[in-house]
Amino acid sequence: TMYDVLEHVTDPKAELALCHSLLKDDGILITRVPSVPENGPVMNLVDHLWHFNHETATALIASSGFEIIDIFNSGVCHGERGSVQGITIVARKIPPSLSFPH
Repeated sequence: TMYDVLEHVTDPKAELALCHSLLKDDGILITRVPSVPENGPVMNLVDHLWHFNHETATALIASSGFEIIDIFNSGVCHGERGSVQGITIVARKIPPSLSFPH
């Protein structure tokens, strides 16, 4: 489970690769990120190195060897300029033998 982590790390793809390597085949990853509204981020840019929405978060996770099982709104994330909806993504590890090169 990675709640409110990916937006803070310098290399989210590397963090997801590490998670993929640690999970058993068919293991489940649950992650939550603030969803950036269409008018741009309201979070403090110093705190958040990355900004995601439904499409970018699921694309990143899917390109990291996971099958998206579910995505749903979850809670509110508060920033200096306002609040945004959090999104939770549930994904299953695709075993390396079944993964396609990206």
